[in-house]
Amino acid sequence: MNPGFQNWRGRVRWTVLAAGAVITLPFLQCATAQGQRRGEGAAPAANIGDGRAAFANTCSVCHGEQGEGAMGPKIAGTALTLADFLSRVRMGKGAMPPFDSATVPDAQAANIYEFLKSLPASSGASGVAPNENSARGDPNSTTVAFAPAAPGNADRGKTLFMSDGCYECHGRVGQGAAQTQAPRIGPAPIPVAAFAAYIRHPTNNMPPYSAKVVPDQDVADIYAYLQTIKAPTPAKDIPLLNQ
Repeated sequence: MNPGFQNWRGRVRWTVLAAGAVITLPFLQCATAQGQRRGEGAAPAANIGDGRAAFANTCSVCHGEQGEGAMGPKIAGTALTLADFLSRVRMGKGAMPPFDSATVPDAQAANIYEFLKSLPASSGASGVAPNENSARGDPNSTTVAFAPAAPGNADRGKTLFMSDGCYECHGRVGQGAAQTQAPRIGPAPIPVAAFAAYIRHPTNNMPPYSAKVVPDQDVADIYAYLQTIKAPTPAKDIPLLNQ
């Protein structure tokens, strides 16, 4: 084949490819811009209202209803980035247990984060958090060591839950009640030691219960009972609520 013809054919091919690129690039840029305007591929915006509800069900027992702190630290107006906040939720810290994505999905964690960011950093009064002195039995500590004599007994715990009057505020299956502003506690989402610490040093309207009134063994039994309660069915899985 004539070398001159081959060179000519090659120049024609590259000219056609270059022309196609010039046409295609603006087309792709336009399509991408249109997709962005329609929200295609963008993460859904976090919902503060959903975050408030999720926080009340999962986090308020330790951190207070407005993130003001209780036996856990104040987290209203958190300065953490979303990535750091999600890491803290997944890994836990100190007495806070880790929450996996099955328990607190990423989208729900993002909603909780936005709710906390919407609160002023000075929201509420700083509550009491467990400190290292509690493990040493320091009399000046705001918490006490939790030492039940035996593992919790769920059957006995159910009896105590009723006889001690826990159900009057928290409902017969720990579901909580809007009338008493008592949170849902069944099944308890926190470790038993943190549960005991809250009973000893509660926040809001709940009175404190000393070890003389509710011994550690009673606390362990009540906790064991609460852990036998099935978690409520998510609203999204109830057909009547999704019509």
